[in-house]
Amino acid sequence: MGISGAGLGRGIFGAAAVGVAAALLAPPHAAWGQIDDRRKTVDEIVPVAGPLLVGPLRPESGRIAEFDAHNVTLLSWMPLNLFPDTQVSANDCWGYVSSSRREYVLIGLRRGTGVLEVTNPTQPALIGYVPGATSLWRDIKVIGDYAYAVSEGGLGIQVIDLRGVDGGSVVHVKNKTQNGHSSTHNIAANTDSGYLYLCGANIANGGLVAVSTTDPTDPKIVGSWNTRYVHDAQVVTYTDGPYAGKEIAFCCTGGAGLDVVDVTNKANMTRIGGVKYPGTRYCHQGWLTEDRKYFLINDEMDEPNPAPTTRTHVIDVQNPGSPVYKGWFTSGATSTDHNLYIHEGKAYEANYLSGLRVFDVSDAQNAVQIAWFDTHPESDAAGYHGAWSCYPYLPSGTIAISDIERGLFLVRVGTDSLGFEYPDGLPSVARPGVDLPVRVGVVEQGVTLDPSTVRLHVRLDGVVSEFVMAEESGGEFGASIPGMDCYEEADFWFSAVDTDGLLYTDVLNASLGGGHPLIAATGEITVMEDDFSADLGWTTANQSVQSGAWARTAPIAGNEYEPNGDEDGSGMAWVTGSTPGELLVGGPTELLSPVFDLSEAGAAEVSYAAWHQTSLGSSPLRVHASHDGTTWVEVATHLNTPGWERKTVRLDKHIPLSSQVRVRFSAKSWNNFSSVEAGVDAFSLVAVECDDCVADYNGDGTVNTQDFLAFMNDFTGSTNVGNPDLNGDTKVDTLDFLAFLNAFVAGCP
Repeated sequence: MGISGAGLGRGIFGAAAVGVAAALLAPPHAAWGQIDDRRKTVDEIVPVAGPLLVGPLRPESGRIAEFDAHNVTLLSWMPLNLFPDTQVSANDCWGYVSSSRREYVLIGLRRGTGVLEVTNPTQPALIGYVPGATSLWRDIKVIGDYAYAVSEGGLGIQVIDLRGVDGGSVVHVKNKTQNGHSSTHNIAANTDSGYLYLCGANIANGGLVAVSTTDPTDPKIVGSWNTRYVHDAQVVTYTDGPYAGKEIAFCCTGGAGLDVVDVTNKANMTRIGGVKYPGTRYCHQGWLTEDRKYFLINDEMDEPNPAPTTRTHVIDVQNPGSPVYKGWFTSGATSTDHNLYIHEGKAYEANYLSGLRVFDVSDAQNAVQIAWFDTHPESDAAGYHGAWSCYPYLPSGTIAISDIERGLFLVRVGTDSLGFEYPDGLPSVARPGVDLPVRVGVVEQGVTLDPSTVRLHVRLDGVVSEFVMAEESGGEFGASIPGMDCYEEADFWFSAVDTDGLLYTDVLNASLGGGHPLIAATGEITVMEDDFSADLGWTTANQSVQSGAWARTAPIAGNEYEPNGDEDGSGMAWVTGSTPGELLVGGPTELLSPVFDLSEAGAAEVSYAAWHQTSLGSSPLRVHASHDGTTWVEVATHLNTPGWERKTVRLDKHIPLSSQVRVRFSAKSWNNFSSVEAGVDAFSLVAVECDDCVADYNGDGTVNTQDFLAFMNDFTGSTNVGNPDLNGDTKVDTLDFLAFLNAFVAGCP
């Protein structure tokens, strides 16, 4: 009855009883694999697409981007859409180090296996891809210079030659089927003995199947232990003690718990011990501590019943023939656990919806959680999304996490990094036609800077230029942004590399999403700055509003959706509802700015703080702009903001700048029964003007001695006609004098 017991263990993912009964009447392993496949397919969600996310990024207020994190640095994230063959899910991952010490990650995907170089983990590069049978499950192990991949979809053992990977060559040698073998749930590898072990295959009762890699290109089945279904296993060779010279398999066998099998003689594998721990539901996977005193187990089905939080079970295996249960430890999350591995006294657990959890298990009976990175920010509930597996054995300390919906994450434990400081601030406006000096300070935070690698990156008209930054005193570096034409726009950012070769940038994904914005202009004029403490001419318009129309008031939270105070500290803001607890019903309710004359401006931007909270997927707070009071263009939206949310919008990117410019904020409730609260605060409008002739300092249209005298008066501080800081570095010094002298000699076109 071992087979039906194991089958039931795998089959309690919530299927109907008729499905379980059908499986018991079908061929044992094949039926269970198909039913398990169908259950997880029913529970699938759409994968998360996006660009490559480039770090290193340290936690700020307990988060890295949208992910909860503690004591972990995110190096990069490669979503599924960046892999070939239209992948819709990922599964297992493993690692490989070439003879040149370059590092690689192999990731199982729905339709094949990807091989990526991660020597620089901030720039993972896809080196090869081996198509395979379509399956939710794929498992990969490496012995020597060959990888071996299996799946529930069939094709036997896929043999992958990695010997040429440094040169960009990944060779699919063959799909090895033999003795009726085609599908497999998992594969284990003992690199000491050179044997692979199939787990949950469609042969040998789904038990443990030994495979020789004496010829690494042609793996051969040489024996099996078929007493019951084996879901996963770790197989090791003992070198000392009573079991010296013995090859021992620690087998996770579902509802049967842990079985310990002597596999030294492949023709006569023998169970020597085992244990069912309290509350055994489905003994899924486990790993030995490095001293081989304990085997730590993930039970994939004991959450939430009987375990309200994620449990890792601790088994004393100092005598492998007589395992003893010692208890459990928890992360405190409610998620289902999946795969764990142990390295240098730490347990690295991929626990589905709560992501990677890291424990100090130097004392396994008193484990302490020391780090985490939650790859599935939506929830920590029990279930089968999020982190599938992890690989912590790369020599650099890079840890790979394979996530079902989000692909591959590369992280490291700890938050050492290079930081960036701006001794002169960050300019947003550059004087036209004049080079703009910028400086950055690089701060070493547990790592060492290579000072020759500090760079300024400038993107103009879509082309990125890179400039070496010269080292100055006090760990500061300087370079100049080349002069631009009037109203021309650019963005810039800084980067540096530590002595371990890790690249750091001061702006997340700057090369993809943009750096610090810059516009060439003579100056900025503040058209309006409104903290709403006084009435500066805003008006409202309402359509089918039953309650909660826009009102200028002191916000007081009367329910969970309302702000408890304004954003800028003036005490006043515009919110939907004049009294605490008054929610918006109906709508839209519109808040309209005064009319602005921007006809002389070359560019203009509005900044504001927005609030939007709702009980349902309601219509967002919509922001529009108009150049004539009739034609409105949407320029921004806000839906369920994390408190007050600051936003800046360039109006000239959306509408012509005229003498009749207005801005409008519009909110409404969905179907008249969702709870909605919106707010606006800290509004400002800035116009940018530009005189592209620096030499005409007084702006009279003629370059003559009067311009020189006007500049000198401002330069010495005796007058304040213009802005003598021509290079925009926030200092008036000799560099500005030289810039004006050069412009004065050149004159104006």
